[in-house]
Amino acid sequence: TGSTDVGYPFAKYDNDLCGLISLCDALHGLKHPIELDLSKCALSAHGAAAVAKAIEAGAAVNCLVLDMNGIFGEVWADGNVKEVDTFSGVCDAFLASLKGSNVLMLSLQKTGIGPVALRKLATSLPAHLTKIDIRGAGVDEQELAAFKLVAAKGSCETIS
Repeated sequence: TGSTDVGYPFAKYDNDLCGLISLCDALHGLKHPIELDLSKCALSAHGAAAVAKAIEAGAAVNCLVLDMNGIFGEVWADGNVKEVDTFSGVCDAFLASLKGSNVLMLSLQKTGIGPVALRKLATSLPAHLTKIDIRGAGVDEQELAAFKLVAAKGSCETIS
């Protein structure tokens, strides 16, 4: 994605999304759904939005793994969360596209989810989602319990 200096205060994310966009374009030609694992690719909300937009447009992806990317907050170079909710204000395009997708399983481990991002995510779950993994979310038990209730209404299992 062209991200540089990930994990440092001067990090720049999603500088060059050409390769990612090419991958997303190729997803439309798939005949059978796949698992797309983009763990630890230094994606931020903008890169994740490109992926979600392709999936919403009909790309054959039934399992999306975006673990250890700074989608909602900052992550260290080793993939651990540095600060939650840093990018929660720019993740709306990703969440909107995600909501309209046919993803069945979603993994967002260590993506910087905090209380703000978790509340936004709760209103953006795909209708057919059966499992979501949010381990490493920086939220308290009450916030997590509220999210699990929302997810369970759509028959979605939450792993936390």
